[in-house]
Amino acid sequence: MSIPDMQESAITPEQAIQQAISLHKEGRLQEAEQIYCSILESDPNHSVANHNLGTLAVQSEQLAAGVQFFKTALEADPLVAQHWLSYIDALIKTGKYDLARQLLTEGRARGLAGESADTLDEQLANPALDEINELVALFNEKRYSEAENSARRLTERLPEHGFGWKVLGVALMAQGLANGALEPFRKAVELLPMDAESHKNLGNTLQLTGQLFKAEASCRRALELKPDYAEAFFVLGNTLKNLRRESEAEECYARALQIEPDFNEADGILNTLRKEQGHLLVKKSSADKTGIESDAKGTLAVNPIEFFRNNKEKGIGKMISLVGGLIFFAGMFVMWGNVGSGKSGSLTSAAMVDGKEISMATFNNSYSKNLELSKARFGAAFTPELERKLAIRKATLDALINSELLYGSSERQGLKVSNEEVIQAVEAQPVFRKNGEFDLELYRQVLARNNQTPKQFENGQKKELLARKAHLALTAPVQVTDQEMKNLYHKERDQLVLSYFAVTPENVRKDIKVTEAEIADYYEKSRKLFMLPEKIAISYIRLGQVPEKTPVSFSQQEIEGFYNSNFKRYQVKGENPPPLQQVKSRVIKDLIKEKSMKGLLEKAADARYKNSGKTGLKPVSDTLGIPLKKSRMFAAEAPPQEFIGEKDFINKLFSLKNGEIGGPFEATNAVYLVQVSGREPSSPALLSTVRAKIEERLRSEKSAIHARKKAEEALLKLSQGFPVPQLRETDAFNYNLNGRIPGIGELPELMEEAFLFAPGVEVAKKIYGANNQWYAVRLKERKPSSEADFERVKPDLMKRIMGIKQQQVVETWLATERARAKIEINAQLAAAIAKESTTP
Repeated sequence: MSIPDMQESAITPEQAIQQAISLHKEGRLQEAEQIYCSILESDPNHSVANHNLGTLAVQSEQLAAGVQFFKTALEADPLVAQHWLSYIDALIKTGKYDLARQLLTEGRARGLAGESADTLDEQLANPALDEINELVALFNEKRYSEAENSARRLTERLPEHGFGWKVLGVALMAQGLANGALEPFRKAVELLPMDAESHKNLGNTLQLTGQLFKAEASCRRALELKPDYAEAFFVLGNTLKNLRRESEAEECYARALQIEPDFNEADGILNTLRKEQGHLLVKKSSADKTGIESDAKGTLAVNPIEFFRNNKEKGIGKMISLVGGLIFFAGMFVMWGNVGSGKSGSLTSAAMVDGKEISMATFNNSYSKNLELSKARFGAAFTPELERKLAIRKATLDALINSELLYGSSERQGLKVSNEEVIQAVEAQPVFRKNGEFDLELYRQVLARNNQTPKQFENGQKKELLARKAHLALTAPVQVTDQEMKNLYHKERDQLVLSYFAVTPENVRKDIKVTEAEIADYYEKSRKLFMLPEKIAISYIRLGQVPEKTPVSFSQQEIEGFYNSNFKRYQVKGENPPPLQQVKSRVIKDLIKEKSMKGLLEKAADARYKNSGKTGLKPVSDTLGIPLKKSRMFAAEAPPQEFIGEKDFINKLFSLKNGEIGGPFEATNAVYLVQVSGREPSSPALLSTVRAKIEERLRSEKSAIHARKKAEEALLKLSQGFPVPQLRETDAFNYNLNGRIPGIGELPELMEEAFLFAPGVEVAKKIYGANNQWYAVRLKERKPSSEADFERVKPDLMKRIMGIKQQQVVETWLATERARAKIEINAQLAAAIAKESTTP
């Protein structure tokens, strides 16, 4: 009903309001909306019409529009409590918590009270039960990205409540975003200082990001608060293990298992550590059980091949570390290729190394195992993006080629492997043991499942042992000096204080001059950077969703069909689709929406068809009984409030010609028929309108150049011993992998150089840039740590330095060998690896 209609029928605005309210209650929302809009045409500040339009907007999820309507209603009549309540509630829904708090405080001062106001107060002070339930449901369904967004909204609403920060950190960790989780966990610890779990979470994130000393402190704080906290002992064990304090790490894993005997991950790492330290003993079977006698050294005096094929009794052994330790990605069940004449482009060859084949079966088997290991290691954090970063396919092929090169070296050196060594390697595999002893039948079954014969597997073990011997021959000459160990000891424990000169472009901005000639020249060369966007104005009809008057029911077949066609909608990235039962309520909700939208599309298309011979949208509007609306002139980047977020819809609008009618177009919660009523094409902005922007850009560019020059001048003075004004000092800090230096930021390269400073070499070789600043740095003080612990950690230091030096020797040798060897890679496999590395 329009104003003229009301005038002709002598209906007052108050009567029209009551009629609209009745329609609203009956669910006839479009008709109610038309009456409210007609009232606002003559009285834009009518408080009831504005308030009820706000309610309609919120119901149709147009929250921003609802906020504006409620604001107008409140300004028009601030004595109505419901205007305050609705406006504050809408602000909370749109995330404008500060304004909501401010208004609630103001409303309270004006007498706003009652249960509804108390509920809003509670929402702004604590997480609601439904928010907590929503977060739990999202985690259970592994929808971690949505959980992150929900937790962020909670922290925005309740910045002083630790729960939101804690959950946000967990959601980020579940997505493998350890760096992003640091600040939320720090905030959680600040707000929940007596919560052991928060300290453990922070400790785990610190150790994953390389801040090991801080991680240790966080874990120990968690254990002070909760001494029987198995997970805190586990994280502390991981931290100490990364610090190469293996014996202390073992104690932590053992303590975690003592508290929780089923802590499998701790059990696995503890066994690996003890194996590496030689703690696992070989248990030899008695002769009466095996029918085999041992020689004086305790090794089995038997041909291993014949024993495994023919003897049905059980043998046992120990797990040994094969060649894979430093070189290979993974090595279980690798079927080494035989020498052959296969070509690298054939389907059966993954690669040829000096004429020796690495079969595609070998590659596929190794790749599958490596993929499984990575998924097990990273859990929910193993996403397709992480898989690409790990480059598992390339790493697998590189490992196999490296193995073949080492094996070739062992042949050239005449290295040998005895049957006794092979039997030890084979019988040591836990996967072949039952009740602690080798089981022949299990051995055959496991190999069969991996498409291998005993002969293939045993030959593979022999080749791997030979490659290991070649590896040992390469690394045997490596030595570690006491000085190298002391250097590493002090690098990790000493503290540094740096003096530094810092300058930003903003510091020198006042000295920068920009001439009119420079501005004009920049404008002429960069006109395309200053194009005004194309704009259009439209007339349109909006058909909003109407709630079903009666419950909608669907058959199981309809529900299953919709789910099967749209399962990706419910799938978390990088994971398998969830079972239908888990998301059935969402599927039914989407089915209802689809049915409603389909009805609206048919209704709009039918009305347009009936008026196809008429000009403009007015006849269509009259047929539908929906008012024709008009927009202002707008650009795609700044659409009217109603269209914000509707990118596809806006693109369709701008594809229409001037005067052209388009649609029906489907948006998120409505269907539109549209006519472009005006258009302003894109054109270069006048120099006068962009002069200030160009001047600002030129000033910024010149300031950056000048700031760098000032830092270089300061560095030169530091190196010559001249005083430098405005020199600052860092707090004392330890070496850390992130390169985080107090007062400066994260600069790993500077961190490495700083810990090499020595008498006579105390100034950085170059300036460093971080956080839009340039730094000239010199050593102020080095605080050496006590050497009391040196002897105790010396074995760990030696092991670590030895490992690094050995790895460097092997990598250098492999680089030389790869350059020398004739290596041909299967063309299809090479293409797959290249595609994997370039996929965004």
